[in-house]
Amino acid sequence: MVPTVNLSASATRIAVGSTTALTVLVVASNTAPPPTGTATFYFGSTVLGIASLDADPFDPHVGAAILNTTALPLGIDSVTATYNGDANCNPATSSAINITVQQPANVSAILNPNPFNEAQSFTLTVTVSGAAGLPAPTGIARFHGYGEESSFSGAAALVNGSASFTGDGHLFNPGNITFEVSYDGDSLATETVPFNVSGTPVTIAVPGSTTGNTSIVTVTPLGGFTGAVSFTCALSASPPAAKYLPGCSIPSPVNIAGTSAMTASMTISSTAASSSAFLFPSPNPTRWLAAQGGAALLGIVVFGIRAQGRRRRFWLNFIFVMVIVGGLVGCGSAGSGGGGGGGGILGTTPGSYIFTVTAATPGPNAALPTVSVNTTVTVTIQ
Repeated sequence: MVPTVNLSASATRIAVGSTTALTVLVVASNTAPPPTGTATFYFGSTVLGIASLDADPFDPHVGAAILNTTALPLGIDSVTATYNGDANCNPATSSAINITVQQPANVSAILNPNPFNEAQSFTLTVTVSGAAGLPAPTGIARFHGYGEESSFSGAAALVNGSASFTGDGHLFNPGNITFEVSYDGDSLATETVPFNVSGTPVTIAVPGSTTGNTSIVTVTPLGGFTGAVSFTCALSASPPAAKYLPGCSIPSPVNIAGTSAMTASMTISSTAASSSAFLFPSPNPTRWLAAQGGAALLGIVVFGIRAQGRRRRFWLNFIFVMVIVGGLVGCGSAGSGGGGGGGGILGTTPGSYIFTVTAATPGPNAALPTVSVNTTVTVTIQ
């Protein structure tokens, strides 16, 4: 009798030197006793090891064998298992499974000089180191610098495990700058991008609007990736001197269980203008000065006129009324300011804003770091 042989692995993407559990299940039929004997596990034609079959605890008709191995080399390894047969069953071989073995990569960066000013150039050096005795990682290193309503990004190929980026200080506004660095990975090193992420642009018709303020963030798995993906978002660029900056929120996580893309919604929050802000569209302290100055000038002119009796009293009353009107104009001007006197606000400054969305997943093995992918979403507030 020729049995059916099924092979599986505890993880299909591992760090070099990590332990992988290979499990083979052998069944002759749903009524026959479990096959006995041994199974031999192969990487290509290289023997990884031999394990004995025992009755599967979950199915009395299945024989199971497990081999724990650390012998898989760097690269995409094709692994098979051959059941060697017993008195009732013939030998049989499983279909091949692929296990990707990568070297763990550590990413570090040095900024020189630090700090720098607007008149200086800066150099950011990204270094990617792999396991001792293994080839230096290759591929692309990336960085994204942002802060104080300014940002700058770049990418370069690794040479002997490092890449450098040079920029001018005037690319950033004065203040604290945050640099994020990442490594795309290669065929041998970790942090190969397991998925792509993108987001739809957003146009908000009126500041503070709660409709039309959502971006659809799409995560598309690559290379058979499955697992949980979490999200974070942050404002990374905004118009100069913008006020009442918008914020963002995005649920987390989504779970990728197959080959289909998954989506999440990122909500943009902005600040609406208050109705009182439109009573006095803009502060104008010169109106108060003009009113008071006009009243004073009128007083000088009037007192220069030699008037008697009823005519004199008329002009004095007129001066008094003008002074009162000037004070009211001044109060109206002072009350129109955005920061005091109980006045309103004009809301989020219209213009184009950029949000950075980061999608991240834990490394497939304790030896591998968290892998993250960034994208940007443009938000236009009209």
